[in-house]
Amino acid sequence: MLYRYTGFVRSSLTEYLGVTERTVKSWEQSNNAPVATVKLLEILNNDLSHLGRDWAGFRFINGELVTPEN
Repeated sequence: MLYRYTGFVRSSLTEYLGVTERTVKSWEQSNNAPVATVKLLEILNNDLSHLGRDWAGFRFINGELVTPEN
């Protein structure tokens, strides 16, 4: 699941999202996490492509949004 690429382990993800470990296991087994969760993990993984072309080149560094010009 995508959370592994963002530095989370299952237990830290459950705490971060406020869900149970059973919920995350269910997402993994069904490969069907909520869209909002997937988009959040994409953002945390510096993948902003789902936001559209206008966001090309934007990324997060140390929790701050950096523009393509920087």
